[in-house]
Order: sequence, then C-alpha cells, then structure tokens
Amino acid sequence: MTQGPKLTFLGKLMIFLFVAACFYGAYSIFSKDDLDDPIDKKTGDNTPSNVASHRDAIKIGIAYGTEKRLWLEWAVNQFAKTDDI
Repeated sequence: MTQGPKLTFLGKLMIFLFVAACFYGAYSIFSKDDLDDPIDKKTGDNTPSNVASHRDAIKIGIAYGTEKRLWLEWAVNQFAKTDDI
C-alpha cells in the first residue's frame, strides 16, 4: 500500500505558527479593557470629562442617489428625536 503525501517539518511548523498566531490574536482582542466604557472603573465617575460631548460627534459619509435623499433626511430627523444614551 502506498501512502499519500505527508507534511514536512517545515509545513508542520508553519501550521503551528499560524494556529499560535490565531490564538494570540484572539487573546489580545478579548483581554483588553472596554475602551468604549465612559465610566471610570476606579472611581465610578461618569462626569463630562469622561463622557463624549456632542462636539465629539462622529460624522458618517454615505454615498446615495437622489432617490434616497428624502428617506435619508426623514431618517436623520427621526434619529435626532431619540434620547441621548
């Protein structure tokens, strides 16, 4: 019986390094503190210095055609009426 091709040592090493890099990447992503949390974990302070103000609002650019302009303006107005989080 003939056996099929097998991985060489270099091939096994590359697979091991790839899997190790995947585990390291997952660990580095999930082990970081939540940077979006505005409350200071040490003091429990959520003063305006720790919370983003309206001046720090994010601008989002959207490419759209003229047929979507009215709907988009309506959606923006509805969103503006919602309470701030």
